[in-house]
Amino acid sequence: MQRERILSTRRLDGFVCVSMGPERVEYDGWAEQEPEDVARQLTDAALMLANVLDRLDAEAWKREMLYPYPEPATRTISWVALHTVHEAHHHHFDIRRLLQGS
Repeated sequence: MQRERILSTRRLDGFVCVSMGPERVEYDGWAEQEPEDVARQLTDAALMLANVLDRLDAEAWKREMLYPYPEPATRTISWVALHTVHEAHHHHFDIRRLLQGS
């Protein structure tokens, strides 16, 4: 999702991100997905995002989008990249903690 947002921000001035919304969990069938498939897909998505980020020049990092979280606000691609890394670490920590408790 973040990769597509960044690519759209590079192509479109004033790009407005749409919130993923809680219904995405149901629509995408998250509860029925195999953990091995999810892990592979996350790895692929991370590699594709890294490729897009590696190709940004100084001006591209400054391009702005209207980002929906935590409140709608104008954010740069740089902010989105840092926020994405933060969220990945945060969720990884949560998953490890939950697995250790089971």
